[in-house]
Amino acid sequence: MKKVLLWMVMGIFWMGTVATGNGAGKPVSRTVLAFHNPSETYEESRFQPLHRWGEVILNHFGLVVHYLDQQQPLPPLSALEGVQGIVVWTESAFSNPDTILTWLEQAMEAGIRVVVLGNSPFMGDQENPLSLARRNRFWNKMGMRQDGEWVQLTYKVKVVRKDSEMVEFERPLSGLLPPYDRMSIVNGRVKSYLTVNHSEDPATASDLVAVGPLGGYVAANYAVFKNPEMFQKQWHINPILFFRQALGLERHTPAPDTSTLSGRRIFYSHIDGDGWRNLSEISPYREKNRLSAEVILKEILERYDDLPVTVAPIAGDLDPAWFGTQAAQEIARRIFALPHVELGSHTYSHPLDWIFFKDYTQAREKPFLEYYPQKGFHSMTALLRHWLLPQQELAPDIGMERIQEFLYKRKDSAETTAPQDQTTEQSKETPVEKKSTLTMGHKIPRSYGVEPFDMNKELEGAVRFTEHFAPPDKKVAIIHWSGNTHPSEESIATVRRLGLQDINGGDTRFDQEYPSLSWIAPLAREVGPYHQVYSSNSNENTYTDLWTDRFFGFRYLVHTLENTEIPWRMKPVNIYYHIYSGEKLSSYTALRSNLEYVRRQELAPITTSHFSRIVQGFFSTRMELLGEKQWRIAQRGAVQTIRFDHATHWAVDWSRSVGVVGQRHQHGSLYIALDEAHTEVVVALTAHPLADQFPAAPAPYLVDGRWRIWKLTQEGESAFTFTAQGFGAGAMNWWVPRPGLYRVTLRHAQGGWQGDFKATSAHLLPLKLPDLALNAVTVRVEHLPDAPS
Repeated sequence: MKKVLLWMVMGIFWMGTVATGNGAGKPVSRTVLAFHNPSETYEESRFQPLHRWGEVILNHFGLVVHYLDQQQPLPPLSALEGVQGIVVWTESAFSNPDTILTWLEQAMEAGIRVVVLGNSPFMGDQENPLSLARRNRFWNKMGMRQDGEWVQLTYKVKVVRKDSEMVEFERPLSGLLPPYDRMSIVNGRVKSYLTVNHSEDPATASDLVAVGPLGGYVAANYAVFKNPEMFQKQWHINPILFFRQALGLERHTPAPDTSTLSGRRIFYSHIDGDGWRNLSEISPYREKNRLSAEVILKEILERYDDLPVTVAPIAGDLDPAWFGTQAAQEIARRIFALPHVELGSHTYSHPLDWIFFKDYTQAREKPFLEYYPQKGFHSMTALLRHWLLPQQELAPDIGMERIQEFLYKRKDSAETTAPQDQTTEQSKETPVEKKSTLTMGHKIPRSYGVEPFDMNKELEGAVRFTEHFAPPDKKVAIIHWSGNTHPSEESIATVRRLGLQDINGGDTRFDQEYPSLSWIAPLAREVGPYHQVYSSNSNENTYTDLWTDRFFGFRYLVHTLENTEIPWRMKPVNIYYHIYSGEKLSSYTALRSNLEYVRRQELAPITTSHFSRIVQGFFSTRMELLGEKQWRIAQRGAVQTIRFDHATHWAVDWSRSVGVVGQRHQHGSLYIALDEAHTEVVVALTAHPLADQFPAAPAPYLVDGRWRIWKLTQEGESAFTFTAQGFGAGAMNWWVPRPGLYRVTLRHAQGGWQGDFKATSAHLLPLKLPDLALNAVTVRVEHLPDAPS
């Protein structure tokens, strides 16, 4: 097994260095290695500090983080080609520190940078401590020395030198400083960004944040401030500046960008099916005993038909053998028939604790059966027939009095459910021994327990059943993970086998309650050879205290959307919510407020499965440096934007580029739109000294647009064509070589359309095409001769 894992790791590194296409090129290193301890935190990297706080920064740079099991053999140096750096940031000590230190030393000798944050994991344990001399052999290579003193009492410790660009990024170093290991710089090429001493004695100086030619170091508790009791965390250091310098990243290295399409910030929206059968409290739906799903259908989906949305019901809410009703099914049919609605699945029984089902047995779940909801005698009989052993007889006293214990708290409808992530049954106090088998606070393993758990039914079964309510040509495209959104490798493998995408997890917030970049989630979670794609923003649960209070809270999502756009575009716009938002007036109003905000923005709307494919393309993208500021980009999947930071004075060099549709400068970065008709593209840059003007070009190019644009073709000197697809009216801006009047002809399956538009003296041609591109259309733009004077 260890050999298999080792070769799998080597294969991942090799993929990062393989040459693409014809011609020699230098592969761009995109891999960062990190460690995790599988004996802790549910056997994977989700709860490692780097994943929780820093991986989003590395993703922003275009880097892919791969986690190494510290208890497995480490990959040989020959497999590390294409590795940009190694980050050591773990909350547990290494069980084999000497072996890991030797490997890190060899990596540094090969030119790979090493970055250490937090408590040193190299100490060993009490029985087998690693000597200070051995540890300093490693630190000396980094240009530092560990003095062997842990400074616990810091009331006399003062900051004597700090770089304001690097430290006190989100939180000042005020008051009593955290304890620290005494570290000193011994190489003049290493720069200290934070130095403290004790009792104003220079001999006690310690360098707590440092960067050198072979990596960087941040002392424990000086990277991120944490207050678990107040649920607070903020960066002490500037993580963007620190990781860029410590990993030696070039400023003008291309980064595959997952937030932008056609020069605009991406928008996507998805709805989990929780609360499908809840009775709405909103008038006039309340008076007619209408379901929350109907409110979402009529007041959201039908009103905002210019915004694509993915709707993922829980199959158990539609299946009449479980809790499905005719009313719930009819609403599903009407929702799925809407052209802008993408079909998703939120599983069959809505697992809350995926870890519980990793090594599932019926006996293990049996203690929880009495806490699962039931809706009637027939369902109780079916449950007993599934769960009780064959020799057991049905208890004669099972009847309606017993069944009443399982009915939902709302007396006006036995078909109404509370939000699935916190059903009424979950709020019951279960015995301690039952709770202890679950993780992350859940009291039951899943929302519905009508049948024993079956992975195939949970995923493929839910997909096939859900598709019964959709038009024949519409199939489920994506799985929305439920509960703790912690699926196993087996679960994700099943989704991939079905050819589906996945989403959920992450819970990004960046607002007054969560005022830090550290609350922004990375793109995905690594699970074996797969990546579980995280949603880009948190849903209304975190704004409403798990749907118990402040039902208006989701309106504050706007703050996160704004904070993840400026000064750095870290995330697309994602409106992610549940069907139960149609239950209460305040939650519905908050949702409407968010959607109205979206309509006022300049965005590129896409489906959720499209976004998931973009993220998968981020991990598969391969890049080569071909020459001076020229790169070949391949295996990018659905990624159609390459970003260059600090690029105000750079623009596309069209004479050396292939497969480029457009370019746009924003926030100091250059976003380059790629042509998806080209499986491989070449991107080259040239100087652009006039930052207040659009870069000139020999042919038209896209500045920004609401629709996807591909197959851009120049037709002579006066016309160009392209293929487009998108949602809503096609607002877009083109740079054209010649000002004047242009005629636009749009052709689609049902006919055509034509209109005239005028390019400004700044060579900008603004277009607004009619809402006809739900399916791909062909567009021709032709410059009209100037009218005679």
